[in-house]
Amino acid sequence: MNKKGRNILVSWFKLFMAYEVARGHFNGQQLLSSGICVNLFFIISGFFLAQSFSSHKYPTPGAYTINRIRKIYPEYLFSFLLLFGLLCWINYPFSIKEFAGEVIGCLPEIFLVQNVGWYSGGVNYPLWFLCVLIVSSHILFALLAENKKLTVNVICPISILCMGTYYLNMQDGNSWGTTAGGFLYVPLLRGICFISLGIVLYEIACLIMNEADKFPKFAAQSVYRILFIFFFVIWLFLFIGARNTPIIYIPFAVLFLLSFRINNIKRFGNLTRWAERLSLSVFMNQAFVIYLLDEMERRSFLSSLSDNTVFFLIITTIVSVFSSWIVEKITILLKCIMFKYEK
Repeated sequence: MNKKGRNILVSWFKLFMAYEVARGHFNGQQLLSSGICVNLFFIISGFFLAQSFSSHKYPTPGAYTINRIRKIYPEYLFSFLLLFGLLCWINYPFSIKEFAGEVIGCLPEIFLVQNVGWYSGGVNYPLWFLCVLIVSSHILFALLAENKKLTVNVICPISILCMGTYYLNMQDGNSWGTTAGGFLYVPLLRGICFISLGIVLYEIACLIMNEADKFPKFAAQSVYRILFIFFFVIWLFLFIGARNTPIIYIPFAVLFLLSFRINNIKRFGNLTRWAERLSLSVFMNQAFVIYLLDEMERRSFLSSLSDNTVFFLIITTIVSVFSSWIVEKITILLKCIMFKYEK
């Protein structure tokens, strides 16, 4: 199943989920729980991982992983430095020894290995997701490269059933487990589980869509639209009555797959690219805005606005757009310098 363009629905839903995760970390007043949003991000990533593997664009798992790191790391590093600078301002004055200790403590985060065993968190704490995403995706891409049939038909289903039921039925209700070894205890299992689900969804989609493509185009498009409306109504009812329960994954998966087959949902437009880029920037910079507003409230620069969701979203958008723009300009400048140096 080839992708002929960027998908408007997926791009804007990712932006919505990024804002929902940010709101959850800010004051917990989100429409869809942060946990479900993060799991949906993993599912979407698994779908596109399988698509990338099927395209044979990346000859090795290492090439795939390096490409992903190359795309996210410049803004990842910039957002870390921005937040680290803010925290230095908040905690000033401090001794050289204290500063050196903080820098050493940040090394795992700089190297994209948050929450790995002995390391309990990070400066930019929401970005544990990217660490887990990179590691889980590399493992599953390598398994696909080694034996696709075994991975899709055995390893992924076992991961979904075993890890999924473990994650969703933890007795203490804490989706993080313990601090020490937290990365291995739950987050990595969580990433592998839901990325595996995305991979299986891609394979199911290929089978269904290959059969659907045998019908006349007009008839197929009419069926896709009718099914999309039907499942969208179901999704709305579930969203109103049970939006933070696992059952919401089912209509989402159907809507997600159908969106790739409805012609007027697939577009290349700049607006869709903007949504894709902003969703990543919001994820990267939400912690900076939360710390900033908390500190401004503590210093009496803000009062009622400090817990205002609309104000938080506006500031987050401004900071995210600025961060993305700065990183883009720095990247272009560095490429120009490297090009001149090579010449």
